[in-house]
Amino acid sequence: MGNKPLGLLELDELEVEINNKIDSIKQIVDATNPLLNLILIELYRLFHHIGNFGASIHGDISPGWNKIQDTIQSLIVTTSKNLDDSNFISEENLKKLIEDIEQLFIVNSCYINVIEKDDLIKYSQGMNTNVSGKLYPYFEEEHFNSLIMPYSEVCEQIFSLTGDKIVEGLLKISLQLRTNGLMKIIPDFRNRVENLEIEKVFEYADYFNVKSITGWPIEFIKEFALSIGESNGYYLQDLEIMNKEMPIKYKPFLKYRDRFYCFSIDNLLDNFYRAFVKVLRKVKPELSSKINEIQKDLSEELPFDLLNKLLPKATIYKNIYYKAPVGANGRNEWCECDGIIIYDDVMIIVEVKAGAISPASPFSDEESFKNSLKELTGNPYNQTIRFYEEYSKENKIEIYNKESKKKYQFIKEIKNINFVQACCVTLDDLNEIAAQIEKTDLIQYSSLPVWCISLGDLRVYTEILESPSHFLNYLYQRSKATRNKSIKLNDELDHLGMYLSYNDYSNYVDELLEDDEEYHGTTCIHFESHREEINEYMAMKLVDKHKSDVEDISLFDIFGFKKDKPKQGMESEFETLISLLDHSKDVLNTRVARYLLILDSHTRGNISEFLRTRTRKLVENRYKKLFYNPYATYNYDNELKINEIPVIMIFLLESSNKLFKDIAVRKRFLMERVINPEENTICILVGINREGNLKKILTHTIETDFFEKLDKSSYALLQQMRENIKTSRITTEW
Repeated sequence: MGNKPLGLLELDELEVEINNKIDSIKQIVDATNPLLNLILIELYRLFHHIGNFGASIHGDISPGWNKIQDTIQSLIVTTSKNLDDSNFISEENLKKLIEDIEQLFIVNSCYINVIEKDDLIKYSQGMNTNVSGKLYPYFEEEHFNSLIMPYSEVCEQIFSLTGDKIVEGLLKISLQLRTNGLMKIIPDFRNRVENLEIEKVFEYADYFNVKSITGWPIEFIKEFALSIGESNGYYLQDLEIMNKEMPIKYKPFLKYRDRFYCFSIDNLLDNFYRAFVKVLRKVKPELSSKINEIQKDLSEELPFDLLNKLLPKATIYKNIYYKAPVGANGRNEWCECDGIIIYDDVMIIVEVKAGAISPASPFSDEESFKNSLKELTGNPYNQTIRFYEEYSKENKIEIYNKESKKKYQFIKEIKNINFVQACCVTLDDLNEIAAQIEKTDLIQYSSLPVWCISLGDLRVYTEILESPSHFLNYLYQRSKATRNKSIKLNDELDHLGMYLSYNDYSNYVDELLEDDEEYHGTTCIHFESHREEINEYMAMKLVDKHKSDVEDISLFDIFGFKKDKPKQGMESEFETLISLLDHSKDVLNTRVARYLLILDSHTRGNISEFLRTRTRKLVENRYKKLFYNPYATYNYDNELKINEIPVIMIFLLESSNKLFKDIAVRKRFLMERVINPEENTICILVGINREGNLKKILTHTIETDFFEKLDKSSYALLQQMRENIKTSRITTEW
C-alpha cells in the first residue's frame, strides 16, 4: 500500500492488508513449535504488563495484546498441517509474529469502521473482536459459585465432579495465569530459544497444564479442548479469522500430545458458563429438561439477589401476573412479569433473560446477532412497557400469583409510585453493547426509562454504590442520560464512572456543548472511558483478596496507589448528612437522601456551608440566653426548581431538643416555619452534640392539607406566628 496512511485506505485495500498480515502470521505459526510459541508470547505479554497494574490483572491493554493468544491458538486448531515439534521459533520471528498481530488488529479496526454496515453492528463487531476479560477477577469466585453450583448434582452424575471442584479449578487457573509465577520458570530471555529441547518445552508448558492445575478428570477437560487441525476448514477465507467467532470460544483448551493446556484466561472465563452448559447438554441429552429448570431458577433468583443487595429494605414480588390488553382485539388477558421491586415510592420492573447472545459474530451473521439482541433486551423491555402502561392508566395495578392453569391468587394493589424504572437483566455479558442498544430502534420508544445490565456488571454496582439513596439517584441520573442524544459512552460502567464524577452527567454534557468553545458546533460528545478509577479499585481489591497476610506489602502499596472506593466528591458536612439519613431505619430518610443527592454541586455546597457556619454559631452561643434555631430552604425558587422533588428545609438543633421526641410540638414548630403552606415540604431536623458534630437526624413532611384542616381562628393565629418568626429571622440573623 506504499506509504499511504491506514486511515486513507479503501475497503479493498484494507482487505488486502489484512490478508497479507494473516499470511505472514500463518507462515510463522505453521512452521514452528506451537507450544513454545504460546509460552513465549505469554512471557512477552507479562513483560508488556509490568508497570501497568490494571493491565497485569485485567489484561485489558490493546486489542492485539488482548487477543494475541486467542488468535494464535485459533490458527493452530484450524491448520491442516502436522506441525514439526523440533522447529523452534527464533527470537526475530517471535517479535515479527507479535508485531504482525498488533498491526493486524489495528488494520482490522480501520476495516470495521470503513465497511458499510449498521452502526450497532459495526460497534458490536469491534467490541467482539477487540475486547476480552469482561468480568472483574475479584468477582470470579462469587460469580461462578452462583452459576455453577446449581448444576453440581448433574455434573457429579455425568463426570463424578462436583460444582465446588469445578469452581475451585477455575479459580486456580485464574490465579496461576494472572500472577507473575511464569517469570520464575522461563530462563533468561536474553538467551536464544533455538537450543531448547522439546522435553524442556513440556516442562515449561506444565505451568499451563489444566490437569496439573485443577485436578479435574480428563473426561471433563477434553470436552473443552481442540487439538491441532481439529477444526480444519473452519475458516473459508483469511478475512474470517478476524471477523468470524473464534473456534476456541467454547473450546478454550489446547490438546497437544494427550495433554491439555490453557493459555487465554479471558477467553476461558468469559465463555465458560455457556461452554459448561453446552457440554452437559451434549454428554447427557436426556438431562436437558433438568438443565432447563436449573437455568430458569438461576435467572429468576440471581438478579433479584443482587438488586436486593442494593436495596436491602425493598419489597420484591417475583413471577407475578396482571391483566392487560393483548393482541389486535385488545382484550384483557393474563400477562406475566418476572418481578417488581418496590422501595418507598420507586418501582423497578424487572425482566430477566437467561438465553445466550448469538455465538455468531455480528459480521458473520448480522441477522442472527440482531435477533439475539432483540430477544435479550428489546423484547424484555417491551414486556416492562406493557406493565408500566397498565399501571399508568390509573396509577395503580393489581398483581397476582399463578396457582394453577386458570387460578390466580391476588397479592397486592401497587400504587403511590413516583418513579418507575425498567431493568432488563441478562446472564450474558453485554457490557459494551448495552450502552448502545438503549439508543437504537431495538428498544421501543417509551417514557419508561430502561436499564439494560448483565449479571457481571450488576455485581460491580453492589460493590461501588454503598447505599440505596446513591443507587436510586444513579438510576434517576442514568435515565436522564439515556434520553440525552448528546451523550455517547462505550459501556455500562462508563455510565457509573460519569455519575461518580459529575452526578447529573446529562446536564454536565449539555453545559459543555453550550459553554465550552471546544464543543461549539458539536451535537454529540463521545467519552472514550470513564471507568479507570473503578478498574484500579477492583484490581486492588483482588490483590488484597489474595494477600496471605493483611500486613503483606503489594506493588500497589509501594507505589502509593489509593485504595479508597470510588465515590462522588462532596464536602464532608453534606456527606455526613447523607450518611445519617442512609443509616436510619426510616425509609423516608432514604427518600430524602435521594432528593438531596439530585441537587447540583453548588446547592450541595450551600447546604454544607449552612451546616458548617450555623453549627459553629450554635456551639459558640450554647450558654448564652438565646433562643435560635437556624434553618434554610432549598428547591423553592421557581426558576431553578427541580420538579421531581419537593421543597426541602433543614433545621439545625441541639440533639437533646424536645422536637425530636414530641411529634405534636414538632409539627406545630415546622408549620410555623415552612416557606409556603401551599406546597408540600420535607423538613430535615439535624441534631448536633456538644462538640458540634452531626449526630441525630429526623425527617417530617409538612403537607398542604395540614393547613387546610385548621379552623379560621387557629389558622389566623398560626399566620401571625409565622409573620413574627419571619420578622425575627430578619432582625436576628447572624
